[in-house]
Amino acid sequence: MMGFLEGPLVTPTLIRDPIRRLCTLVDLARPHGISTTVPLFRFCHMLNDMYELAGVYTKEGNIEKAFVLYLRFVGKGQL
Repeated sequence: MMGFLEGPLVTPTLIRDPIRRLCTLVDLARPHGISTTVPLFRFCHMLNDMYELAGVYTKEGNIEKAFVLYLRFVGKGQL
């Protein structure tokens, strides 16, 4: 895909405080700029891919990556 979440995210050994850990994950999901030149069909396809990848991460047990992608999905879907 587009390399959304390369490398490890926040692990319990890095940040033990749950509030800081959640804030870090939310910061990772902050929306990036969206080009208005991207055709609507391609944009919808990208949203679908993002949603499906989040589901794969959930099944694999990688809840942090799934959480970030779900937040990105919701954030971009509201535009």
